[in-house]
Amino acid sequence: MAQLKQSFKVSNSYVSKKLCLLVFPWRHRSWNRRMLRSPSPPHGNPSQPRPAQTSTETYLSPRDDINSPDLYIPSMALTTYILLGALRAGLTSKFHPDVLGMTASKAISVLILEFLIVKLGCYFLNVPGQSQVVDLFSYGGYKFVGSTVIVLVGMLGFGGSIYWLVFLYLFAANAFFLVSSGFIISHPDTEHIFPQLRSLRTLVLHDPAANPANPYTPAQRSYRVIFLFTVALMQIPFMLTLAWV
Repeated sequence: MAQLKQSFKVSNSYVSKKLCLLVFPWRHRSWNRRMLRSPSPPHGNPSQPRPAQTSTETYLSPRDDINSPDLYIPSMALTTYILLGALRAGLTSKFHPDVLGMTASKAISVLILEFLIVKLGCYFLNVPGQSQVVDLFSYGGYKFVGSTVIVLVGMLGFGGSIYWLVFLYLFAANAFFLVSSGFIISHPDTEHIFPQLRSLRTLVLHDPAANPANPYTPAQRSYRVIFLFTVALMQIPFMLTLAWV
């Protein structure tokens, strides 16, 4: 519940910047999540000598870090997507109250299916417990921003080449946001070429130096890179499914 509450700590500035980042992620450079270091509270008898002071590190909330995943934008984008689907059905005289339930069921099914695929992939690849449920739902829910834009483009009457160009662009933007654009990272010697950490990659390809208790071999790293490729390509059928409401 603490992590869930943390994911809704957003501000107007964060929402506007994050929406721009989701649609135009190409020029973003620093993808590392920022940490907050706070001293541990004192304990024990005050009369006794104090032990060496320790500190704990936690991720900053979304309103203080644009790279932090949140659930506010995905939930609002999901709601907007459902309402746009109902509006589109109404404009074609096909609206029925069941349209809301069917659109919501399809959207949530896509979200849960992607979540299960990623969790299974992390399980079989022996990824340590960094793939938090809230974070995965956040990253998966960001696709509703692009899907909403695609539905809106179709409602405005843009068809043919314009529609598919918008779809391909938003798919590429979402895939780029989820994983690293520098996929040639299976060899340690090329790691310095792509120092940025991009979104979902931080969950699957954690830094071994930062987490020495959970190292992985070059072969395991290659499998994880292939897995990230697969997650990126999965956005095509998912966004196609959501585009037809």
